Amino acid sequence: MSPAALPPNPNLEQLKKQAKSLLKGHRSADPASAQRLRQTLSHLSEQTDDEIFQTKFSLRNAQLVIAREYGFERWADLKRHVESRRATETMYIFT
Repeated sequence: MSPAALPPNPNLEQLKKQAKSLLKGHRSADPASAQRLRQTLSHLSEQTDDEIFQTKFSLRNAQLVIAREYGFERWADLKRHVESRRATETMYIFT
């Protein structure tokens, strides 16, 4: 699966909301959430939906999935990238 492109002006709060939405999807046994986890987390790649929904899944795990969907290895890497872009844009506006 190739990574999704970040929006032109990525917003960390929106990315956090995406992670919370994924967590809710897992908790409500949404099949689309199971598919995303299966595609993104190698240890779940062979699991059934039911097995995935029985797996402990936290907000931190959801953030990891979001980061990987955008092509980053860790949430911290995605966060750093977004913050860096915002800082660069702000500097550009004020120069």
